[in-house]
Amino acid sequence: MITFFRKIRQKLLSQNRVTRYLVYAIGEIILVVIGILIALQVNNWNEATKLKRQEIQLLKEMLTELRKQQQDFIFNINHHREAKEACEILLQALSNDQPYHDSLDIHFSRSYNFTILDNQQNAFAALKSKGITMIQNDSLRFLISEYYDVRMPFQIKIQEGSMKQGLEISQSHLGLFQNFAWNKSMEPWDFEELKKNRAYLSWLSFTADNRGFEMENFQTTLKRNSALIASITEELNQK
Repeated sequence: MITFFRKIRQKLLSQNRVTRYLVYAIGEIILVVIGILIALQVNNWNEATKLKRQEIQLLKEMLTELRKQQQDFIFNINHHREAKEACEILLQALSNDQPYHDSLDIHFSRSYNFTILDNQQNAFAALKSKGITMIQNDSLRFLISEYYDVRMPFQIKIQEGSMKQGLEISQSHLGLFQNFAWNKSMEPWDFEELKKNRAYLSWLSFTADNRGFEMENFQTTLKRNSALIASITEELNQK
């Protein structure tokens, strides 16, 4: 092709047709420019297609992680609800001078419930490494950033404090029960003495409120999780 164009230019010059040569030369330049633009457009299209495939794959991976995390949130909510209810039952029994009954033993155990958050963020970490602008939908990109950069760190901080507090307080209460074990019945050494133990009664009251606070926060995080799942699902359906 290049040889063909070269022959035409040489023929026009040999015939002393300068004007026609210039017109041809300009036309040839235009064709070259058009070819370059087409090549660039094809390259841009290929790159855009590649990025779109990567975006879809990351969103699918994120969706899988979010759904698994959703089940963990539900478990956490139920666990904190059990602890809150156990503390309230024990507080009522001790404060109202009720007689001991072994049905209370499971509540002694559940009052120490705390949870460890399943915090899988592999898909989000991969997204950040590639650049979050890979997500084309502005609204979805905002939801992802808000969930992983704001909501989850806050929830994690609450859980870390709860776990530390739970481990510390359980160690200080070891002497109050014959058998200290989570999710199993725990019988107190002296039920009547527990009624007089102001520190223990105050702990029950505090823990009931604290577990309620954690439960509400998990419910809020679960709502954000569900909203993000819905948005990602809608985005994938449109691609």
